[in-house]
Amino acid sequence: MLLFVLISASIIFMLFTTSIKLYMNTIEDTQFLLEQLEVETLIQMSKVDLLSNNEKEQFDFYFVYPNGEIEIKLNNKYDTRYIVNNEMTLNNNSLYETTYEIDIE
Repeated sequence: MLLFVLISASIIFMLFTTSIKLYMNTIEDTQFLLEQLEVETLIQMSKVDLLSNNEKEQFDFYFVYPNGEIEIKLNNKYDTRYIVNNEMTLNNNSLYETTYEIDIE
């Protein structure tokens, strides 16, 4: 009888600790995905501001948004094709860098 109670308590304890660990991993994954969403939002907002900018000779840009800051450097690849290097700082001091190509006419 005591052995049955001990084994049952052990199984319940293992299930409880496993569910807590899974819950904590889910919270970490959600925070990571929300941060990725903020990064993608910054990239999209900076693309709009970059394409609406009329200064053709400028190759360095700096934009401040509510959820972070972004510094953009353009490198000319072809006539209207540019390589865009982004350096982003989110409000939680996370740093991200991305590179992509864009057509600017």
